[in-house]
Amino acid sequence: MKKKFLLLGLLVLFTQINVAQQQPAKVTNSNSNENSSYSSSNDISPTSMRPIMDDALPIIEYIEDSLESEIVRIEYDLLFKESSKTSFRTLFPSWKYGIFVIGDYRIQKINMRMYIKEDDDWKLVDETNSDSQSALLMVEPTEKREYLFEIFADEFDEGFDGGHYCILIFH
Repeated sequence: MKKKFLLLGLLVLFTQINVAQQQPAKVTNSNSNENSSYSSSNDISPTSMRPIMDDALPIIEYIEDSLESEIVRIEYDLLFKESSKTSFRTLFPSWKYGIFVIGDYRIQKINMRMYIKEDDDWKLVDETNSDSQSALLMVEPTEKREYLFEIFADEFDEGFDGGHYCILIFH
């Protein structure tokens, strides 16, 4: 029963994120108290972490408060066209894990692949096929193993070839 609620909650979360990502995040200009949106047309520095952190905060709150799950890793980094980033994590059999990745306003489609270490090689075990700025994988390990998560952007907003992303691993 708990699994059904988790899946339903994640479906709702994806819906809310997709709607939110289609509307640029709001930021308050501290000098003028005016609201503006993160987009390619405003003066937010492309090196600013504020947009991706603002996008990740409601997800963090949802995972912790609504799902009552524990976040065991949060990473933020840059992602560029025709390249990928990797994150490693040892996962344990006593937990069911969610791996969630989200891109900022510059990333239109983000995905990931999950590999498991076998001997000295990495074997692909799952991947996402998302058409949005977020993607989710779920895994329930049967034994303690090392996992590799490869994050890549399939599409960027016009005029951009890079952006920030966040990966959250929770159980």
